Amino acid sequence: LTFKLNSGTLTAGAFAQFRCIDGNHPNFSSITPAPANYISRWWDFNVSGITSINYDVTMNYTDADIFGTEAALMPGRYSGTWRFGFDLGNWSVTTATNVIIWSAITSVGSLTGVISYNVTIASGNYSDPTRWSFGTVPSSTDMAIISSGTNISLTNQTTTVGGLYVG
Repeated sequence: LTFKLNSGTLTAGAFAQFRCIDGNHPNFSSITPAPANYISRWWDFNVSGITSINYDVTMNYTDADIFGTEAALMPGRYSGTWRFGFDLGNWSVTTATNVIIWSAITSVGSLTGVISYNVTIASGNYSDPTRWSFGTVPSSTDMAIISSGTNISLTNQTTTVGGLYVG
């Protein structure tokens, strides 16, 4: 993991501490639906004496850490509840080198790569399950993301999802 402090207010003796854990995050069970795509590595991040923090991280993982579809990963942060990449800063996943880059993060907690959202992995018709990271068409309980670079069409159909993000 590489950490870069962009800004923050520091007091005497301030520090940032990361701990890398090789295994599944213990709070994956609180994600609904359970994540099908994740890495089995996470970083616990704590600070002392730093307020108004803004930072970047580069998280490296191995092929053995990948479960599900690596291309469907996004950063996740756990701090009592889960929050995911698209609402916590700018991010990218480079599958060729097993790297998650996450910038402009403004809170601390446990960091990992995970997805509990049904994300488009290819362009095509909405009702084609091969276009979605879960391998199924999003249902009324799913959070769906139409990812940047994919075009999804709806043809003569009505659909209900638990939430939709277009990015």
